Amino acid sequence: MSRWRESGQKMKHRNYWSRGFTLIETLIVVAVVGILASISLLKFSESTTQARIARCTYNASIGQKAYTVYLAQGGAHNPVGETGAAFLVSAGYLAADLTGGTYTWTAGAGGQAILNCSVDGTTVAAAATIFDSSSTGWNIVNKMGNWDVVGSSLVARVSTTSSAQNRALIAGTNGTDYEITANAQLSSGAGYGIYYRTSETPTASDPNSISGYVLQFDHGLGDKFVIRKVTNGVESATVASASMPSGFAVNGAHQVTVSVSGNTTIVKVDGTQVLSYTDASSTFSSGSVGVRSWSNSTASIQDLKVVTH
Repeated sequence: MSRWRESGQKMKHRNYWSRGFTLIETLIVVAVVGILASISLLKFSESTTQARIARCTYNASIGQKAYTVYLAQGGAHNPVGETGAAFLVSAGYLAADLTGGTYTWTAGAGGQAILNCSVDGTTVAAAATIFDSSSTGWNIVNKMGNWDVVGSSLVARVSTTSSAQNRALIAGTNGTDYEITANAQLSSGAGYGIYYRTSETPTASDPNSISGYVLQFDHGLGDKFVIRKVTNGVESATVASASMPSGFAVNGAHQVTVSVSGNTTIVKVDGTQVLSYTDASSTFSSGSVGVRSWSNSTASIQDLKVVTH
């Protein structure tokens, strides 16, 4: 009797595990698999869309750079309202028209054409060039000392005063987060500087007083790039600095890039990052771009461009 009972229990045990899934269990499994598949497809779709947006944005930047060169070399066509960049292909500034999205030209600051791209009907925000001395010339709104405009260059003119400094703010460059690129050269003297997030703050003693940040190449400090704050025309002590490597051409022309976003400034010289500074107090949140020289230096700033982030 006990053997029969034991055999029956084993049979029931085998039947329980071999009976298969019930309808409810099957539906639950199908639902879970469906949810996981939906999540995977959503992630894949998001990844694909982001890749298309990145490609579209990159291609738009290539087209914008080609258009800037086109203008600098005498091109006169204004493509505002047009789609694509076939005119740049015809003129020899692009190998082929842009793909990977829809590209349209709109009017930016100062009327210069800005190339935007869109993916699936959604426009991707484009970096806008708000100033380019090679195409718009120079419009100085705050000036100290003497400056000569030579083509796309702004040249600090030497005066008879050995301590003389030249300073200028540029109209149309006001903004918050932007990147400044310029070819700068110190021919002789102490150095040159690039102001950013700078505003006019006139005082009784200095009607041309300004406040903001300034990046300076300071030959007198041992060929360093330094960042200082300027308040009502008075510079602070150095808040960040970087020495240039051995062999750096002090009197050569160098491409200087100042990128400011939030409270962080990144400085590149000839394409290499040399300095990063974060202002914990975020002293100056917006303002214009400018240039300076001091101690009767001979310096020039050429092809200065300001592009918003």
